[in-house]
Amino acid sequence: MPSARWRTRRSTSSLLGGGGIPYNLRMKHEFTAIIERDGGWFVGYCPEVPGANGQGESLEECRENLRRAIELILEDRREDGMRTVPLGALLETIKLG
Repeated sequence: MPSARWRTRRSTSSLLGGGGIPYNLRMKHEFTAIIERDGGWFVGYCPEVPGANGQGESLEECRENLRRAIELILEDRREDGMRTVPLGALLETIKLG
């Protein structure tokens, strides 16, 4: 059963939880990490999230930096999108696979 609530205020602050993601809309996805070796560095990117890049001197550091980049980009996109939700709009959670 989908989770739903109605938009009743103009401010997005009531919709946003920790980390800028609405508390009941936290995304649980899997993303592809493409990581290459470049000299002494590991450099990675995520093709599903344009602009998400990470690097590190170790593979783990690169993965963690890429994971954080994906989180930050998705948080920013969600906040931007929530600013334009009109009053009276129905907000639902849609879960993927």
